[in-house]
Amino acid sequence: MHWRADFDWAGLRITANAMARHGARPWRMTAADYTAALGKGGSTPLAGPPAASPWDPGLALAMEASGSTVMEERLLPALLSDLTRA
Repeated sequence: MHWRADFDWAGLRITANAMARHGARPWRMTAADYTAALGKGGSTPLAGPPAASPWDPGLALAMEASGSTVMEERLLPALLSDLTRA
């Protein structure tokens, strides 16, 4: 199972939980994916306590440094591209 969530603290927690409980694999949930999407604008401030990203520790660090969320809808072109290639 591939897992995708928002780039916010809740999204990191949900993804880590899906990995632990269901063996899910993060899909486009890396620091590079976050940074690329962040550059497209339209973010809101991160809220709540920080969370870890054990599959890519740099992701949580990048999110904390920027202080911004990225909703998964912003990745739709890349996600759809992945699906059409699969």
